[in-house]
Amino acid sequence: MTSEAATVTINPRVVREVRERLNLSRAEAVTRVNAQLRRDDSELVDGQVIAAWESGSRPEVTVEQAEALARTLLLPISSLFDEEPTPNPLLDFRLAAGAKAANLSYETWEKLFTFDQFYRLARRIAARLAITEAVALPSAEAFDLSLETHLEHFAAAMRSALGISDELQERWETDAEARIALTTAVEALGVFVFSQPLNTAECRGASRWEAGGPPAILLPTADTDSARSFTLIHELSHLCLRSADGQTVICDPSRRRPTRRDEQIANYLAGAVLAPASVIGRLVDGSEPADSYRNWPYSQRRALKRALNVSHGVIGIRLEQLGIVKDAGVPKAMWAMPGRRPRGGGKARSVRYSSYLGARTLDLVKSAIDSGKASVGEVTTVLQIKSKDVVALLGA
Repeated sequence: MTSEAATVTINPRVVREVRERLNLSRAEAVTRVNAQLRRDDSELVDGQVIAAWESGSRPEVTVEQAEALARTLLLPISSLFDEEPTPNPLLDFRLAAGAKAANLSYETWEKLFTFDQFYRLARRIAARLAITEAVALPSAEAFDLSLETHLEHFAAAMRSALGISDELQERWETDAEARIALTTAVEALGVFVFSQPLNTAECRGASRWEAGGPPAILLPTADTDSARSFTLIHELSHLCLRSADGQTVICDPSRRRPTRRDEQIANYLAGAVLAPASVIGRLVDGSEPADSYRNWPYSQRRALKRALNVSHGVIGIRLEQLGIVKDAGVPKAMWAMPGRRPRGGGKARSVRYSSYLGARTLDLVKSAIDSGKASVGEVTTVLQIKSKDVVALLGA
């Protein structure tokens, strides 16, 4: 005699509102829930069942169905039983202040959820290892960031905190070398830097800093090295400004004139950190450039690009900010880089996750496993990858 499967009662409103927030159609929800159920050899569902869950006509589901539904809705299973849906976990800086969050595809929501998982894994392991590294981000409290002179001074303070001198920056030979050096410098300040294959037409970066925990930044893997460097310092600026309290801030740093003040400041600081007035002034000293950067000689533009390892869009805007040209003169396409879709996953999963997690988190995870503070199984569960991939990832 077979016993009936154990059931639980879910909140229909939570299911409906979270699914709609994730821009997940009911048909796609069925496909994803069933993919989870197949792994557990459980009975599959159809669109009518999902509709019944959302209407409340069938609020009872099996434990396996609840687990599959929670994973599909990117929620802890306990949230399915809450009286109210969880608040939107994102603070969208891509739009005007107070505007409703722009639509994100379900795939982008998944990447942001993975960012959250990475962050919680790193935070939990750091706590288990009793690592209490001080976060050494410069404070903007002494600066009036409504003034450009103060923005320039604070950008200089950020460069100093990062340990970037003009001479060091000019020794970087490629955009990739600059990005790697900048990432190492940011991590040395106590920040976790993660990457994900974001669709940059929707989101170019994110940051978060929960009370009592370390700050974290998310970069896209699909962007150019110079664009990723700009996003890195843009998000670092948000952390210095403490732009959000416990939420994930999502950004599109390629927008030249965003409407949110914090976003405007972060863009300015990123440009000033990466293209300091001292380097630009020395390279253009004594020259008589045209009013528009677009009309500068190729050799001069190339010299600036090689010295700074940033995009021509950033250089043009910095020249305009510093009063060296009247017009940045950069075609829109040079500043607002076209959105890139995630590249195919041709590399082994362990190799991809090595870049996703970043050097600092990988070192933490290895130390935790070596010391018995964490297990391969636990990391496997959090990262949703196979044990063999975790072993390969850690070089065990």
